[in-house]
Amino acid sequence: MNKASVGYWQLLRQNSRFRRLWSAQLISSAGDWFNSVAVLGLVLQLTDSGLGASLVILCNTLPSFFLIPFAGPVVDRFDRRALMIITNVVSAGFALLFMLVHTVQSLWLLYLATILLVIAASFFAPASSASIPNIVSDEELFAANALSGATWGVMVMVGSALGGLVSAAFGRDIAFVVNAVSFIIAALLIATIDVPSPKSDRAMAPWQDFKEGLAYLRGHLPALGLVGVKLGWADTGGYKSPTQDLAGHVRSMILPTITLAVGQIAVYMRLLRSDMIATLQQDFITMAKAKGITTKRILFRHALRPSSLTLLTVAGLNIGTLIGGALIIEVVFNIPGLGYLMGEAIATRQIVMFQSLVAIIAIFYVFVNFCVDILYTVLDPRIRHAGT
Repeated sequence: MNKASVGYWQLLRQNSRFRRLWSAQLISSAGDWFNSVAVLGLVLQLTDSGLGASLVILCNTLPSFFLIPFAGPVVDRFDRRALMIITNVVSAGFALLFMLVHTVQSLWLLYLATILLVIAASFFAPASSASIPNIVSDEELFAANALSGATWGVMVMVGSALGGLVSAAFGRDIAFVVNAVSFIIAALLIATIDVPSPKSDRAMAPWQDFKEGLAYLRGHLPALGLVGVKLGWADTGGYKSPTQDLAGHVRSMILPTITLAVGQIAVYMRLLRSDMIATLQQDFITMAKAKGITTKRILFRHALRPSSLTLLTVAGLNIGTLIGGALIIEVVFNIPGLGYLMGEAIATRQIVMFQSLVAIIAIFYVFVNFCVDILYTVLDPRIRHAGT
């Protein structure tokens, strides 16, 4: 019979190794967000532009996305304790690079330092999480994972708040120095812990591991929801204007875009494939091959354009489906657009507004299909020269 899980306080009291590892996680995660206010303030002071601040946010999020397939396999094949120490030590050095930024010309160094800090954090986080089962018992594992999982969300608020207070009270440079010191303290704490690191003999296949992770999320929707919330992609009320926050706008539009497009992608791919197969059997393709033209040039220069006519026709006709889907998508994701406005007009029985919106959508639909007819002559020269 399984023993009951221990509580959080009991875990922290009785397991010194986890207590030190969790403290290092807290300090390191706080360091990841500690300088955020100071960095954003510095960018706004130097550029007086929201775009510059948006680039900082983009630098904080984009590198981790590309490192996801590689971080896990690397953690499984190297000493986790050494990896955590190294990432914190190098993060301390990266954090000091912000002190060298004083002019617009040196602003590139700020973006570089931000990216380097994110890269280091992308390896520290999986290494620390993977170390937990090796330093706690089965009864302690649930509480340990819960505390470790809550660290990120708590430190987003606490680390940013502390960084803002230190920056306002003592200046940005002091905030950068304190941030670097926090990483050194985290490294020293981890150095006192004996962390077993079972090594995997499996060949490194990051993309295969990534696909297996996606397959797991597809079969476990609650886990997919948690991942979406943590990445900031699943906030149904989180639309941001591109003029205010460009990176936030891109993140807030990921799920709506996928929701609208995923149902049509398979149809378009199938249509393009069928037409491409038929086009590749034409005489002018055989002539191009006989001339020694490369396969890539034949596909993209000679075969793709005449193979796109059916695809273009169906895409033009499906504009109506896209607009109808946008009505629901804009309401669900709280996006201020024609669909959202039409939903409000229906709910409040504003007949004139509703009729006006329907007229606008009808005109747009006709205009798109008119553009499709014009594009036929661009894609296929035979249509363009048919009347000559």
